[in-house]
Amino acid sequence: MTSLCLGFKTRRPTADNDTAENVYYYERDITSPSLIASTAAKISQDVGRPTILINNASVARGKSILDATEKDVRFTFDVNT
Repeated sequence: MTSLCLGFKTRRPTADNDTAENVYYYERDITSPSLIASTAAKISQDVGRPTILINNASVARGKSILDATEKDVRFTFDVNT
């Protein structure tokens, strides 16, 4: 089994010995279709064709929707939907 970690700020282990050989990290802007496509190509090159994909991205700005800017709301919706 191979694990892929993909997101805006992917948490990597702090020491080299904390990472299994079959875990790969990709930190990308997942709101960009062109970066998603290039990352998919990179994943295929690095590990082959994935058999399972788990979409688990989400963000929050820590504000109520009434206190958030339009940019904050759009960013949250772009990532979380």
